[in-house]
Amino acid sequence: MNAIYLIPARGGPKGIPAKNIKELNGKPLTYYAIDTTRGLADDVDICISTDNDKIIDAVENYSLKVQFKRLAKLANDQAGMSDVLLHAVKHYSSKGINDDCIILLQPTWPLRSSTCVKKALGLYSPGLDMVVSVKETCSSPYYVLFEDNEEGYLEVF
Repeated sequence: MNAIYLIPARGGPKGIPAKNIKELNGKPLTYYAIDTTRGLADDVDICISTDNDKIIDAVENYSLKVQFKRLAKLANDQAGMSDVLLHAVKHYSSKGINDDCIILLQPTWPLRSSTCVKKALGLYSPGLDMVVSVKETCSSPYYVLFEDNEEGYLEVF
């Protein structure tokens, strides 16, 4: 299976500024996602989607080339992940690269392992739209309920 391993790391989250390059146990969050992905794919298949020059510098200092810079309109609080994914797909398509799927690896999940991702990939087949990892929550349903909209995307219920 040919895949794009997409690590979205925008520069401006409001809650924790520059969180994607904040250090956890001595290394930036984004490096954990890169390390996980390097256990699955070659660097050429790893896509860092960022709008931020400091993140680009950090990633390239970790010996991974950032292929393109994310558009500013795709890096604000209103931007949806589907648009970020489509932006990456369009970039690769323009280079003649048309992969079978996208593996999305958020930098904010640093404890994920390559083994965990391999298990999820083992569940995937062409008849499925996606495989998503989930965890049961103790939070109020008011904050975690979603439903499909007419276009098939999840919206807060």
